[in-house]
Amino acid sequence: MTWTYSATSISTDLAKVRLTIGDTDTNDQLLSDEEINYVLGRYDDVDRASAECIKILLAQPEAARAVDRSGTGFSATRSQRFQHLRDILAELQAKATSAAGATLTGVSVSERETLESDSDYIAASFEVGMHNND
Repeated sequence: MTWTYSATSISTDLAKVRLTIGDTDTNDQLLSDEEINYVLGRYDDVDRASAECIKILLAQPEAARAVDRSGTGFSATRSQRFQHLRDILAELQAKATSAAGATLTGVSVSERETLESDSDYIAASFEVGMHNND
């Protein structure tokens, strides 16, 4: 399994995902190139792939065992990394949700007129403006 990253060349989607999820330290490698490329093959953009990679990291046994420890004279807060990944995931999911937007669809005016002239058509029991005081 390979691991590559160069801060001087962030033109590939692989490098963009690594940067987004914070997997840029060669001494602390989180996901292999093959794992990230697999996820990139399943998702259509870097943000969605990054979110999925973070889900993979959160599902790893090491993340589940990342508990805070303290003892006489020392303290270790291993859960901070876990919480950091969850924060990044929430941010990516919020970004994806806001980018999705809403799409309004319906029937055209001619389709509506055709439906209303059809004797078998059952009209809705409500309509826009039905409670307006004229």
